[in-house]
Amino acid sequence: MLTALPGRLARRCGPLCRQQVLLFGEADTASAQFSGGYNHSQIRWASKKQGGSTQNTKDSNPKMLGIKLYGGQHCIPGNIIVRQRGTEYHPGANVGMGRDHTIYALTEGYVKFAYNKLKKRRTIGVQLLPQQPAQQLRQEQTALRQIRLQLP
Repeated sequence: MLTALPGRLARRCGPLCRQQVLLFGEADTASAQFSGGYNHSQIRWASKKQGGSTQNTKDSNPKMLGIKLYGGQHCIPGNIIVRQRGTEYHPGANVGMGRDHTIYALTEGYVKFAYNKLKKRRTIGVQLLPQQPAQQLRQEQTALRQIRLQLP
């Protein structure tokens, strides 16, 4: 026989709770036939729809990695040639490598990519400007600095 909720359970669930309790010991012939002879203790329906959880919602900022100056392009001292993680490209002549493996130009010239077959490494270097050896280039730079210092 289906009865009302017991006192403690009724106070906890409230009047709008959809719950039916079949009390033990009381078996109606109609309910016993209906339930197939099994004694069900309670039936409950969800009162709130459950919200799903989300994953993979965080993302990091882009790091702008890659080649910045290609082979044959003109560069000046300090120009970044490649930003990379690890040493995919190794430094060659007239270039330096930062602590984050960024390869940058040390002198003015043209970017040159090369492959060393013995070491199996890709290297990047800066080829000096044509018709200007390194000493002549340094002399011109120091002369320009002296001229700038003398200007009022």
